[in-house]
Amino acid sequence: METIGIIEDDELLNQALVIALKREGYRTLSAYTCREGLRFREDPPDLILIDINLPDGDGISLCRMIRE
Repeated sequence: METIGIIEDDELLNQALVIALKREGYRTLSAYTCREGLRFREDPPDLILIDINLPDGDGISLCRMIRE
């Protein structure tokens, strides 16, 4: 089963994405901040959806950090 990571600070949007993706058969991991999203480096999901504007940084920089 493929895993999709979601890094989105809007709690309702994060939950909506989790529900929709689980309904389609994906396993999901959620984070609400850049700091929480950095844990995806340890065991990277197959795909990560990242909000560009997060409360403690920007999604583009976070993407670069995760990929390193």
